[in-house]
Amino acid sequence: MKKLTKVSDYIWRRLNQITSSYNLKYSQIKNNKEIESKLLKILNNDKAEIIEIKLDPSKHLYPKLTSQIKADGTMITSPLEDLYPFLDRNIFFKNYVD
Repeated sequence: MKKLTKVSDYIWRRLNQITSSYNLKYSQIKNNKEIESKLLKILNNDKAEIIEIKLDPSKHLYPKLTSQIKADGTMITSPLEDLYPFLDRNIFFKNYVD
């Protein structure tokens, strides 16, 4: 059995077991080279499936939902329309639909 080195290893190893106990399909995409072939296979199947996509933790993904700490110490989370990297406030409010 492979040694588990971090919590995420444990979660994903367990996810594979959980999907099999519920008779769900499980696929894993390990790198960019596998994306097209595996997604075509997955999308051509009509059964429920859990798909794990391995990401490089050192890469930054954008856009991203963020939270900010205000001067009084309270935290606010941006609305889904306002993802990081943030637009200039004038552009954002000019295009914001309330």
